[in-house]
Amino acid sequence: MREAAIAVLGTAALAAGGVATFVSSNGARTLPRGADRVIDLSGIMDDTRRCSHAEHPPAAAVREIFAIGGDGERVYALGLMQEEPGAGYLESTLDATSDSRSAFEQGQALTAALQIAPLVRPPGKAQLAEAVRQQLTPDGQIARSANRRRIAEQLLGALNEEATPSGE
Repeated sequence: MREAAIAVLGTAALAAGGVATFVSSNGARTLPRGADRVIDLSGIMDDTRRCSHAEHPPAAAVREIFAIGGDGERVYALGLMQEEPGAGYLESTLDATSDSRSAFEQGQALTAALQIAPLVRPPGKAQLAEAVRQQLTPDGQIARSANRRRIAEQLLGALNEEATPSGE
């Protein structure tokens, strides 16, 4: 499956042009921190939307891209999840919400989770709500951003949960 995911990334890179910078034959690359990183990741999201409309990869390949990828590939996979939501993306969105590599990634994970929320069964909804509530605590990453907090509150509303951090 790893080879298939890398092939999907390679095809997407050729189609989009901009994604190629973040794709390597071993499937991983860490981007530098700061404003340039946000610009690069925003470009990846734009490329993802263009590629997704042309030919969206199978869900298994998208999950594999997320699992094996570096920073750019994970964001690329989250973008694909947003374009064609599915309940099978729950684990990836949970990971990127709870253990994100960047604020940008977490924001994209929350957006993807908002898209998949109606498709997830009750146990998955409870897991997602708990992950979001954990990140809303003062020690969590969501609490540091008004934009991510707004998306998290929308997500909790979609999950029929109250937007309060755990333990309060």
